[in-house]
Amino acid sequence: MRWFDADFSHRFPIVIDGSATASGTVDATIALTGVAAEFWATVQADVDDIRIARADGLAGISYDLESLNYATKTVTIELDGLTHHATNTMTVVWAYFGDADAVNDEDGFTPSTPLNGYFLFSGPGDAPVYPLGSPVGATEPVNRRQKRSTETIQAWFAVGPFGALAYPYEGRAGAPEGPQSLSMTTPIGITAATSSIRLFLDADGQLYARVTISGGTTSNDYDVVLSVVTTEGRALNGVLRVTVLD
Repeated sequence: MRWFDADFSHRFPIVIDGSATASGTVDATIALTGVAAEFWATVQADVDDIRIARADGLAGISYDLESLNYATKTVTIELDGLTHHATNTMTVVWAYFGDADAVNDEDGFTPSTPLNGYFLFSGPGDAPVYPLGSPVGATEPVNRRQKRSTETIQAWFAVGPFGALAYPYEGRAGAPEGPQSLSMTTPIGITAATSSIRLFLDADGQLYARVTISGGTTSNDYDVVLSVVTTEGRALNGVLRVTVLD
C-alpha cells in the first residue's frame, strides 16, 4: 500500500462501485460530507490539497471539485478516466490530503455516466474480523457466523497490508500489497452484494473490508466469499460460513 506523495499527511480508501460495470476506463463521483470529520479538520478551506491516486500508489487520477461548501462540509469530487480493472467489482482508489503548501491541481471536465464512490470512517470495533485464506489442511471454512433469517449483519475481513510474498511473487520489491478490486460470491438464498463492500483504514494502517449479509433460510449453511485482487495481481479469497437460525 504505497504512499502516493509524502507531502500529504493523510489518506483514506474509496471504493468505486463497478458491481454492474464491465472492465475498462470509467468516470466516477464521490460525495464527501461532514461525516469525514478528520478530512474537514485537516484539509485547506478551498480543498486545494486533495489528490486521488490508484490503489498501487504509482499514479494520480485526474479530478475536479464540484459543489464545494466548506461551511457545510460538503464537496463532490469527480474522477476522470480511472481504470476499472475487472468486470462487476469494486475498484479501490485512495484520497490524499493534508498539505498546507499544495496548490490546486484540478483538471476541469464533465464526467460521462459516472460510477459512485463510497468511503467509511468507522471500523469493526469489537466485532470479529476474518482473515483471507484458510489454514493449511483445512477442508471446510474455519470462519463462521450465525444469524437469524430476518437479520442483516455486517462481516469484516482484514484486507491489507499483506505481509511477505509467497512464490512466485517473493522476488518483487516494493511496498506491501493492498486490495485493487473486490467482489462477492454468494450461493442462492442469501444476499451479500458486491455493491455493499466498503473499506476502512484504522490508525495503525490496517485495512478492513465490510460486507453486508442478509436473507437465508433457517437451518441452512451458506459460504459467502470475498474475493480480493491485490496491487501485485494476486487473487485472494476470504470464506465465511453463515449458519441461519430462527
